[in-house]
Amino acid sequence: MATSSASSESAPYVYSPPISPTDDALLTRILNHMNIDHRDSILLFLRHFSNIPPPPPGTPDPELIDISLAGITISHHLSPKAATPAIAFIPFTPPMESLVQSRARLAAMVAESQEALGLTPNQGKAALTRVTAPGIVGLTVSLLVLHTIICFCPGIVNLYTLSQTDPHHSRLGPNPNPAYPADLPDTLYTRYIMLNQPWLVRLLSTWRREFWLLVVGIHIAEAVYMDRKLTREWGVKRWGGVWMGWVGWAFMEGFGSFQRAGRVYRGDEGKGKKKL
Repeated sequence: MATSSASSESAPYVYSPPISPTDDALLTRILNHMNIDHRDSILLFLRHFSNIPPPPPGTPDPELIDISLAGITISHHLSPKAATPAIAFIPFTPPMESLVQSRARLAAMVAESQEALGLTPNQGKAALTRVTAPGIVGLTVSLLVLHTIICFCPGIVNLYTLSQTDPHHSRLGPNPNPAYPADLPDTLYTRYIMLNQPWLVRLLSTWRREFWLLVVGIHIAEAVYMDRKLTREWGVKRWGGVWMGWVGWAFMEGFGSFQRAGRVYRGDEGKGKKKL
């Protein structure tokens, strides 16, 4: 349907029949519509057909500067510091017979780009380009999760740390709960994280390995789901810094990271896009 053309300083010459005044007015409307409402689609064209990666933050938006029967021409900057724009020409295969076919041809190019890039329809509009830290609640959740994973990991940290044979005369001093059983550990963790509740200490001591596997499994699943959101919907390249940041927060923070990433993405994306 369309083939890629490497970006260059000037578009290659491809003969296209002259357009009529009516076509000229149609061309102006199409260019304005694409540049105002579908900048995301122009980015997809560059990524798929010209193999140009998502631009870094601060880079000016690409601009569709021409549509002919032979193809489309896009002006774009490779970085925020680029003094002059580069030009990418993407030919139509086969060429169009009339500009009236532009809407269908461009819509097909969007669908082809999304499929090739592993994006779902109407997504991947603007790449998520930054990572933000959570607030107090998110940080608290992250620290608790990290603490639990470390403290309950079999073979790494023992729940009985700081305990002695008689928990009521441990290094922490007498246990404030006189009914606390002598066969249970008496540690900083059991007193202040488990609230010094014998039933909770016994439950988590007995099922320690299973509890650890459950917590780790849930957070691995959240990290995997974040990976799918980033690569399929938010235009983030796997293994990059942005990807690692958000996947890391998803593993530690969980649900809150998805809400935060979604807000950042919607902010980067700007207003909602209209259909082609």
